[in-house]
Amino acid sequence: MADPLEAIVGSSYCPVCGCLSSKGVIRCPECSTFHAGAHLEEREAPSQPLPAREVDPGHYSLSGESGPVGESFEESEDIRSWEGGNTDFSFDEEETPPAKLEDAEAFLRTLPQPEELLED
Repeated sequence: MADPLEAIVGSSYCPVCGCLSSKGVIRCPECSTFHAGAHLEEREAPSQPLPAREVDPGHYSLSGESGPVGESFEESEDIRSWEGGNTDFSFDEEETPPAKLEDAEAFLRTLPQPEELLED
């Protein structure tokens, strides 16, 4: 008879939740904790700082006095009407408001009574 502990040979455990997984797994399959920095890309710091860009505080103003930033969007005169489908989203019909419930006790008597489940 083989040793049952041989099934976990070559496994590692998560230090957070204790889940056993294959050795070399970067992320725990149970709690998703990263075990190593292997998933991170090693990069060197830039040798020169990035050039400072000019920032206009008027672009961040909430008043109506600030002008547009200068964006432009391509406009199109092509308008297509939807043809197809069987869903009607029109609001042509006038819905009647719900009626007021005059006698609540009489309404409750019209509802079916719940069944009682008995243990056998």
